[in-house]
Amino acid sequence: MDSSAKTQTKRTSKKKTKENEEESYLFAMQLGMSILSPAAMSTRAKLSAPEIAAQMPSHNPNAAVMLELDRVLRLLVIHTVCFVALFHQLVMTADYGIGDYEHAGLDSRFNEVLNTAMLSHNSIVMNRILDYYKGFEKIKQLVDVGGGCGKCGWKMFQKILNGDAILMKLILRNWDDEHCLSLLKNCYEAIPGNGKIIIIDSTTMVIPEATPATREASSIDIIMLMQLSGEKKRTKQEYYGMALTAKNGFKGVNYESFVCNFYIMEFIK
Repeated sequence: MDSSAKTQTKRTSKKKTKENEEESYLFAMQLGMSILSPAAMSTRAKLSAPEIAAQMPSHNPNAAVMLELDRVLRLLVIHTVCFVALFHQLVMTADYGIGDYEHAGLDSRFNEVLNTAMLSHNSIVMNRILDYYKGFEKIKQLVDVGGGCGKCGWKMFQKILNGDAILMKLILRNWDDEHCLSLLKNCYEAIPGNGKIIIIDSTTMVIPEATPATREASSIDIIMLMQLSGEKKRTKQEYYGMALTAKNGFKGVNYESFVCNFYIMEFIK
């Protein structure tokens, strides 16, 4: 076998390995979130989305924002479910307005469980990302923004430490457009003229498809809807528009890699 054939075989093998790893990851994530589908199917109603929402009493002023039924319906379409449904967890969260982060601040035991789960997930995902994304290699000073465990957290809306590049993993999804633009403005000011922001996040499909990747992404979307207030998952076009709007405007958005159902995006200054 000549060298070109060996190179092609090696590339094919590497691609197959990545596909198998992605499939295993998505299957594990679906198992972890398997409660969503039966929960969504537990209540059936022959009503329109506005009619269902209007009949839900709530003490939470943000309930109208949180009960975005089109997002629930997207999950059901992806799982080839043809009826309109809501599930108990969504109603409870919308009624009382207490999500995971608020709960963690009130319950130290739950806070520990939540942080352990996030750390475990982060270890798996970041190890995979480092295998395929090479954008960290020439960075001398990387600022990790918005998380726990010693990373730059709530002060990010005031000022961000200077660095060659800024990393934000699963951060922009937690905030509305106004907060995201404020955060991106601070990031823009913290990096040099040739700097970049590395964003790790999933994107929303404009048209739902019944694939393992879209099922996992839509399940995460519903969990966020249940647990957070003001969050917003975005399409590729929305990320691009946000990059151009922020501060003086980033030059563009590069989608460098796709790992564990997350895009590694670079906002280039």
